[in-house]
Amino acid sequence: MTRNHRTADVESVQEVLREIVERVLQEILEAQMTQPIGAAPCERTEWRPGQRNGHKPRMLRTRVGTLDLLVPKERKRADLFLEETTETSGLDQRASCLGRLA
Repeated sequence: MTRNHRTADVESVQEVLREIVERVLQEILEAQMTQPIGAAPCERTEWRPGQRNGHKPRMLRTRVGTLDLLVPKERKRADLFLEETTETSGLDQRASCLGRLA
């Protein structure tokens, strides 16, 4: 294998890893909103303490790359991320711990 093929392989693995982390974090954000509201997106319930109010696009910089997330909004509730871009290193540490457990 030549050096160019190895570089391409590493970049494709990094992109796949970035997409996986992005999907997992998106699911976590949705789950965090579902619990206090009492209903999943598009789910109808007779009693619910809150209502969804769309999403805000946010960028999150991590070691695997910049993630494009859609942070759910709730009516009459503070946003989960207040700034446009958030950097984290602690999240990377937690994600690596999860990888070791699997």
